[in-house]
Amino acid sequence: MNKSALHSTIAFVSTMAMHFVAGMAVATPAGAAAPGAAAPGAAPSRAAPAGYQLLFMNAQNADRITATDRQLIYAQFNFNVGADNQSLVFSDAEQCPALLVEGGDIQVTTADLNADQYPEVIVSLSSSCMYGAAGMGVSLFIKDKSGRWQPHNLGAGMYSVQETAHLGF
Repeated sequence: MNKSALHSTIAFVSTMAMHFVAGMAVATPAGAAAPGAAAPGAAPSRAAPAGYQLLFMNAQNADRITATDRQLIYAQFNFNVGADNQSLVFSDAEQCPALLVEGGDIQVTTADLNADQYPEVIVSLSSSCMYGAAGMGVSLFIKDKSGRWQPHNLGAGMYSVQETAHLGF
């Protein structure tokens, strides 16, 4: 995609490269209760939310993204659901503090940046452990013509979606 064809732009301040690895599944050992499941003989409890639900819990305009698309985007991060079932942790950097969904560590918004009638997804994660002094990393996900979400890891820094009107860009 030609970046100059974007209808809206993302103003971005970067200080270092972002670190992301493709997502990986976590198996539950045989005989163990699945995360969020009640132990044998225990009273049933409310099931823990899935990781993609946590990622998109406070997303702006999230209703424009299907549950399947949310799962596909989440799978591109290397996250596990935290032990509290309310946070996400980096699978490859477990020494880093968990990303708190209710604490504002995870910000997701959607915007149609390229005027193709489909929203792009911008994910901002607050973690000085992963992103150094900038303290925040940003990824942009664009759905291509084949229906796959293509990640554009913008790096450490902050973003702002800005409407533009100069020569259509």
